Amino acid sequence: MKYDGSENARSRHKWVCPMPKKASQCPNGQSCTPSRLGSIRHTSPSGGGTKKWKGGYSNRTSSERMSNRFLHDYGLSRLRVRLLRRYAFFAMIIGINIHLDAWLKAEAA
Repeated sequence: MKYDGSENARSRHKWVCPMPKKASQCPNGQSCTPSRLGSIRHTSPSGGGTKKWKGGYSNRTSSERMSNRFLHDYGLSRLRVRLLRRYAFFAMIIGINIHLDAWLKAEAA
């Protein structure tokens, strides 16, 4: 489906089939509305998203926070090591420190 703009009055997005003459070959043929332009599908821009999307986005943001701690807070990006095993060693030490930080924060609360 190809994005064809939004309808602000109805608060939804419009998607049009890229091949209107071949609507019988479209995999979304049953779920779309027939028109002279081809199959059209409308979706609502619900700001929340699905549970699966929220879970994936939550994992993404948590991994970005961890990468930020590794690279900037603990200075893994500033290390001047060339060997992979040394880099891995420092990454492991940083991971242990982050775990201890979380453990101490949980005990203090």
